[in-house]
Amino acid sequence: MSCLVPVLFPGPWWRPLSYLSPEPLEEGVRVRAPLGHGKAERPKVGFVCSPEEGASIPPGRCKPLLEVVDPRPTIPPDLWHLVAWGGRQFGVPGGNLLELLFPRWVLEGEALCPWGAETLEPPGSLEPRCVLRCPDRSRWEEYRRILEEEVSPTLLLFPERIQGECFAASLEGEERQFRWVLWPSRARDQRLLWQEAREGRWDLVIGSQGAATLPLRGLRRVILDDESSEAWRPLRHPRISLRSLVGERCRVRGGAFLLGARVPSSKVFLRASKDPEGRTTPGKRLVFVDLHSLKTVPEEAGVPRSPVSPTLRRRTEEVLRQGGNALWVLDRKGFAGALLCGECGHSWACSACGAPVVWYRREDRLRCPSCGSLQDVPERCPRCGGGWIEARRPGLESLFDEARRFFGARGGGSVEDASLPLHAKERAARRGRLARGGVLLLGTRGALEICDQAPVGLIGWVEADGESLREEHDARFRAYRLLWESCWRGIDADSRIVVVQSRMAGKGWQGGLSRGWSSFWRQELEERRQLRLPPYGVLVQVEAPPEERKRIQAALDEAGASWMEQEGSDVLWIREEQPARVPALLGRFLPPKRPAQLHPRITLWTD
Repeated sequence: MSCLVPVLFPGPWWRPLSYLSPEPLEEGVRVRAPLGHGKAERPKVGFVCSPEEGASIPPGRCKPLLEVVDPRPTIPPDLWHLVAWGGRQFGVPGGNLLELLFPRWVLEGEALCPWGAETLEPPGSLEPRCVLRCPDRSRWEEYRRILEEEVSPTLLLFPERIQGECFAASLEGEERQFRWVLWPSRARDQRLLWQEAREGRWDLVIGSQGAATLPLRGLRRVILDDESSEAWRPLRHPRISLRSLVGERCRVRGGAFLLGARVPSSKVFLRASKDPEGRTTPGKRLVFVDLHSLKTVPEEAGVPRSPVSPTLRRRTEEVLRQGGNALWVLDRKGFAGALLCGECGHSWACSACGAPVVWYRREDRLRCPSCGSLQDVPERCPRCGGGWIEARRPGLESLFDEARRFFGARGGGSVEDASLPLHAKERAARRGRLARGGVLLLGTRGALEICDQAPVGLIGWVEADGESLREEHDARFRAYRLLWESCWRGIDADSRIVVVQSRMAGKGWQGGLSRGWSSFWRQELEERRQLRLPPYGVLVQVEAPPEERKRIQAALDEAGASWMEQEGSDVLWIREEQPARVPALLGRFLPPKRPAQLHPRITLWTD
């Protein structure tokens, strides 16, 4: 006798669909079923869910399954648990979680051997252990001690691949009690390691985000480094905290969860507010420069004013003269971040979306950083016809030209653009030049990874205010952790000078750089407590098209929910104490037959 089987498909599916099966199937089994109607119908691989999650549909209206791909579940129970748990916890479609948790070839139905009998631990609380050390090498030494002390299947996760490679290099050259491997970069090798991990061939896998959902046989411990890094939240939807997913894996497996950090997130700080590491400071290595008092050369026509202070130039010259390397950081690409008519004040914006455009002088074009549309560089103002056009907010191209004038042309050192992508051979050649010293590099915040490859004697933040001025609730912390990272990341960090050019110059949240992260968090959390911002409340970010957004607003008003609209965007912010209530608030907008483009995109911010 046929029975109904609920099947969840990868993609923007909130609920499973019901199909006919000749016999009951276990949860997590992969099946192939027809999806769509008429000419659009096609076979697709889905996952069998528990019966209570299936919709109650008369059997006569259901299609039969085409194939049972797996006679037994091939998915580890802890990963399968995350599909339903993540949907409830974060208010995102279970189908999107399937895409996040499993590689493409698993979702396409490639053959896998059964996982075997394994039960999860009874529900309980998770008490993560914190390893708070400012210098990276100090934390890594503690990780090595923990790994040697007790050998058990472990995932060691870093927010950036370069850091995993550096830690792996520190394990080479000595006999280890455990079998370890580095998560590879090539898809073919990742596929092989995925299979080997299922078979229990490794005691330790070192990786980044891609290894967080690796089905490591007998997993008993996860070490997650730099837990406050933004890299643990994917840029693409669903923007779920991988830190939370990994923590839930450890909870249901009864395993140990270790969180390492240079500076803790708000939740970890509340656990470790009395840790003595919070009083550590960079001391005299930290130099502030007030941009308000910056004396610049007279402005030339069409050339933005110099953003580099005499202090930064002098300190850079000293480091280069001594054979060290220096890095200037400016989170603004192009030659200038704004064009302004000097006669009438007109500013150029994107004709498609209205965002300010960026002038790329190398391409001789204006590019919108929001939608990517291009414009020609104007010769005259369209409003007043004037020809006096000023370049404002200097970018990396402008900074690169200035650095070459001061250092490269005079033989004070070589100047390199760290924002350009490099192939493997080019990266190796750069490491050789950095080993010899005397190199000045320029780049955005991503260039901080160079500190892991070679000693950097000075890091200069040309304009340190940008990140803190964003509208997000954690903007100040994001800015703080970037500057703190500059003081402590990589090789010989404890002797590095960090020059911070800012309009605040050590005031406000920047004062915590001189007093330690305990001082910063005490001040920051007091303000968040008063406003009921995370971690004392939950912020729900909802992205939806304009018409859909209006319907959502009406539904929120009817439910008595507190919300506000972000000006100039398609984003709604909801203040909600209980995350599990989010699907109930937005449930009417999430029917399975609704077009995916109308489904609201939900992101929860709890930290």
